[in-house]
Amino acid sequence: MPVHIADLLSCWMRRGGSKTQKKWWNLVPSCIWWSIWRERNNRCFKNITNPMQKVKESCINTLFLVYRRGYR
Repeated sequence: MPVHIADLLSCWMRRGGSKTQKKWWNLVPSCIWWSIWRERNNRCFKNITNPMQKVKESCINTLFLVYRRGYR
């Protein structure tokens, strides 16, 4: 398991697959970090805490919305 974020991204970007698969695979870390960042801000600035399951659902919903808006 990579220790640093840069190492994690380096490993993540080495995945194979078609051009479309790579494009989508590369979106996953952004969706994960976006969901975590938004949860962190809610906790720090709005005093709102969501369960981990809701954070996971937020990540999946973000991917779905990107797909629905035509990212291909």
